[in-house]
Amino acid sequence: MAKPTFLDPLIGKTAGQTELVSAERGTVLASHVEPAFDSQSRKKGLLGQTSIPDDFALIIAPCSAVHTFSMRVPIDVVFVARDGRITK
Repeated sequence: MAKPTFLDPLIGKTAGQTELVSAERGTVLASHVEPAFDSQSRKKGLLGQTSIPDDFALIIAPCSAVHTFSMRVPIDVVFVARDGRITK
C-alpha cells in the first residue's frame, strides 16, 4: 500500500471539485483547483491560457520543474514534497 500524500484528496476529482486551503490559516488559496496527474494533462499545463483567475491553482504531479517559455501571464510556482512540505 502506498504511503498517503497531501494529493490523496485530489485523486479522482476533476477541475473545480476541490479547494486549496491553507492548513495554517484556514483561508482558501484557490477555489478552482485543476489536477494534472497524468502525462497528457501535465504536458498541456497552461498552454493557450491568455489569463488565469486569481482563485485558480493547477496542481502538477509528479513534477520537479516547470518551463514558462512563451507564457503570456505571470504565475506563482510552489514545489511541494510528498508529505506536503514546501521545498521551494
